[in-house]
Amino acid sequence: DSKKYSEKTLEGIFEVTSLIGTVGMSEGEPVVHLHITISDESMTVFGGHLAKGRVSATLEMVLTVFQTSFEKI
Repeated sequence: DSKKYSEKTLEGIFEVTSLIGTVGMSEGEPVVHLHITISDESMTVFGGHLAKGRVSATLEMVLTVFQTSFEKI
């Protein structure tokens, strides 16, 4: 993958206001591509690609499984 994304580490307490993306397969391995929007205690919003994160309490998610395959090429 030749695309470069800028990364920023955020510290603090945030609420996930949106999390959307895909989970597919590439060469037999799962590939996760997520876009996230989070809000801090002062309601400042941050968004972008989610590279990694940690949940300290709960995160409510709905995953939809499609009957078609999704293969990254």
